[in-house]
Amino acid sequence: MKKRDTRDINEQDVVEQRTSQTSCGPIRLVKVRARWYVSAVDLGRALGLTEAHNPFNCFKCDLPEKSLKTLYCFAGDKKPRSLLTLTDVEKVLGKKNVRSSVRRERTAVLMSWLRQLRKELAQPKAQAPASAPVSESAPAPAPAPAEPTEPVEAALPEIALTMETIDGKTAPVTTSLKVAEYFGKQHQHVMRDIRETMSKCSELFGRSNFGQSYYVNEQDKQQPMYLLSKDGFLMLAMSYTSPRAMLIKERYIAAFNAMEKQLRAQAGFDMPRSLPEALRAYANEVEAHAQTKHALVETEQRALRAEAERDFEVEARKLDAPKILFAEAVETGKTTYTVKVFAELFKSASGQPFGQNSMFSLLARKGWLRRVNGSYVPAGEAAVKHWLKLVQTSYSYGGKIVPYLQVMVTASGYVQMATRLLKELESMGFYNSSLQNG
Repeated sequence: MKKRDTRDINEQDVVEQRTSQTSCGPIRLVKVRARWYVSAVDLGRALGLTEAHNPFNCFKCDLPEKSLKTLYCFAGDKKPRSLLTLTDVEKVLGKKNVRSSVRRERTAVLMSWLRQLRKELAQPKAQAPASAPVSESAPAPAPAPAEPTEPVEAALPEIALTMETIDGKTAPVTTSLKVAEYFGKQHQHVMRDIRETMSKCSELFGRSNFGQSYYVNEQDKQQPMYLLSKDGFLMLAMSYTSPRAMLIKERYIAAFNAMEKQLRAQAGFDMPRSLPEALRAYANEVEAHAQTKHALVETEQRALRAEAERDFEVEARKLDAPKILFAEAVETGKTTYTVKVFAELFKSASGQPFGQNSMFSLLARKGWLRRVNGSYVPAGEAAVKHWLKLVQTSYSYGGKIVPYLQVMVTASGYVQMATRLLKELESMGFYNSSLQNG
């Protein structure tokens, strides 16, 4: 095994150490000469990564190996661990297209923490005033109380709310997953607290303020969670009374109030202050509702007419636009095609640069393929209508025959998917059927 190139930090080079408390867990920092470093293990744990104990495997997709070669042994650790510069931490937190929902949610919190940390580290330390000479008879002054290394509010998360529907009513909500993250609790314990709270409330209150939903975990499996309205959150958080929990509740309430104020401003809503104003507001609401209903009926009718016209156009163009595709399918006489062949044929028909990998990504974005255990399988309409199918095949590796399932495009899938993709390109101005089929 190749030995990694590492660089151990000597204790005499260490200027300062500290631990920064975040809502995702403590993160240790060390200042070596003039530069601050962050413990890679602590960052991995804060992000909820399963391989946090091994930074080389944990961040191998985020950073080059040379960024993990600086090692330092914190007190309590049995062996040196990797350190990351603040710039590398920002690269890790700024990575796009992260599949893990837990990491996505914690990244937003840790980004806020990193910005606050940079500001704090950039501030020069206050110099202690020169001490005046003290006479032997005068008692020594009592030492001033030490300032906390990190204010309590510095590590508090920025509360993020979303608009969701609970029992048919759309309003600002948070999730049980967010509550667990912000309050530093396990999600299963928050779910237990919600169920206990609902059991003590009326059925109407529980149904109106706690909505069942789900999230996708790191294994791409759906897991249950709850949506909480403002009233639902306040009812749940009554029992969270630690000093930090009280500050987080204050931020939650401020976030709910700010979003409700914004929604009222967008809707131009003002609370009636008298009975005549309330009656006029009610009459206006009834009239607006009638106008909205009439507009919706007209919109629906126009949509139906447009859909009928589109269906007619699609049926008509089925005889023209995919003419080349039908001809090629009949000419080759094949019943199935590999995705690579399909990409090449589509490239020649559309004039757009498509390869095997880009075609796999496109079919996945359209919902016709999805990843299961690292492999693509047919999904959605493509699976139901047999546009794509899995074929047992094999390849030779090291003198052995290795079987595997290969995604193949059927003849009907070849025509249907290519026709739809060509029409989509045409709507964006990248393809013209009259020129291609002329």
